[in-house]
Amino acid sequence: MLLLRTLRTPLVCAVAVLCTSVLAYGQSGQEIVAFSMTDEPPSSNVNQAGSTVLRDTPRAASAPRTVKSQNTQKDAAKGKGGRLLNRVRQNHGKSYSPAKSADNGKAASSSKSGHSRLSCLLRNRDDKDKGDGGKGKTDNSKADGGKGKGKGDSCPVGCWRTGDARQLMPYPVAGIRFGGWVETGISVNNRSALNPAAGNGNYPVAFNYRHREVQVNQLYGFLEKQTDTGGSGWDIGGRIDFLGGDDYLFTQATGLETDQDGNPDWNAATGDGLFGVGRMGIAMPQAYIDIAANNLNVKIGHFYTIIGYETVTAPDNFFYSHSYQMLYAEPFTHTGILAELGLGDRWSLLAGYHLGWDVFDRREDRGAFLGGLTWTSRSERTAVAVAFTLGDEQDNIGGFSTRSMGSLVVSQRLGKRLEYVLHCDMGQQDAGVSATQDAAWYGFGNYLYYTINDCLKAGVRYEYFKDQQGMRVIGTPGFAGQYQELTAGINWRPLPNVTFRPEMRWDWFNSTNPALAPIFGPYNSGRERNQFTAAIDLIITF
Repeated sequence: MLLLRTLRTPLVCAVAVLCTSVLAYGQSGQEIVAFSMTDEPPSSNVNQAGSTVLRDTPRAASAPRTVKSQNTQKDAAKGKGGRLLNRVRQNHGKSYSPAKSADNGKAASSSKSGHSRLSCLLRNRDDKDKGDGGKGKTDNSKADGGKGKGKGDSCPVGCWRTGDARQLMPYPVAGIRFGGWVETGISVNNRSALNPAAGNGNYPVAFNYRHREVQVNQLYGFLEKQTDTGGSGWDIGGRIDFLGGDDYLFTQATGLETDQDGNPDWNAATGDGLFGVGRMGIAMPQAYIDIAANNLNVKIGHFYTIIGYETVTAPDNFFYSHSYQMLYAEPFTHTGILAELGLGDRWSLLAGYHLGWDVFDRREDRGAFLGGLTWTSRSERTAVAVAFTLGDEQDNIGGFSTRSMGSLVVSQRLGKRLEYVLHCDMGQQDAGVSATQDAAWYGFGNYLYYTINDCLKAGVRYEYFKDQQGMRVIGTPGFAGQYQELTAGINWRPLPNVTFRPEMRWDWFNSTNPALAPIFGPYNSGRERNQFTAAIDLIITF
């Protein structure tokens, strides 16, 4: 019954997608074009006013709940950055890797040679001087692949230079590659002018939770050796990630960055960060080895989760802010073992064992199952990923009880420029509220992306998330209700290594607690039921 209850919403979403696909097939008479996830990591157990948040590990009232770190999933034992749809989004299910230069749903440059804006303009002028009237295509326009360049326009609007991203370490040494990025941004809202510790800033919107203050979200670096068997033989690799900055708070694991009781260990226990802890800190969201044999890959260690769509790693997301589902419905990291078996070119089966949600080592070890299944259409335009975890997690009465959670992600390409993603989550915790009351949560997110040209991409996200007993987002039954958000943004990539992500976001909340509905909400430290946020960040990869 637990399995059926947990998969109910993902199955409903799957039926809806199937019906839509059948209708589209009937109209076009062709195979449905699958949305390929853009190259596009969660939330921790965030707790307000010291209330217990059913995120996972026990923590002191003043300590932040661990926020989930998105995990990239299989691909070459890479880091997390994404989830199960690694075939659809080059980097989905993996962390950003310079080896594959994933654009994460951002506008990517398809030109192989690369030209500066000035050289592009000079070439256009020369073409016109030769008498083509600007109507002929240059070599660059051929490389564009129809993504926004017209005839005679070899320099897309907004592009300063096209070509491949430059890497600090372009060639691996002994098969080991180094890479990373810097992310910084700023956000403003129309409700709360007070940041922690005096207020909560933009929270529960995150990771960009500070109002009118520049955040250094991620100073991220990683070392990796990818496995490659070519379908036969064996290989060994691994990866280790370090994250510094404001986002460390959302990727901590009990027994690693915190002690076994969830109290800060690596970082400051007090400060002006969320929930009164240090604002800036460090975390190690991944450290694992990969063993590959033929089509089987086994990951052992500490790694990002395979559940969900959005990820912790900034280059692997289209939007600066994150969805409620990633932040409050899913785990961020696991410690354990995960095997992935490739079943031909279209199917992939995953199964493993982990110690818990955002757990590295705790006083009372509990195990849980982690598994998934991915499918990619023959045309590689449609992809489906299902992931599921089931095991004992900390409940709200000081013990452990069964927690089950599943996600469904469907991506569909709707032409050369349009992409759509559907993401559904559903979870349930026994004794999540009290000894006699369970906790449940579910939601769905819709993502629509439009590629303007090699350097510009627009996107919209609408999300509905139901925190049925109020134990996931704020961590108290008083805030049980429906969270919805609508976000619109642009990814501007003027240079292959540089991405700007401006966005506007509207959040609103409908309480299911009649006594509190008229006067309380989750925004502005519990005083407002809606909030507008404008934000922009900058990502520089190396």
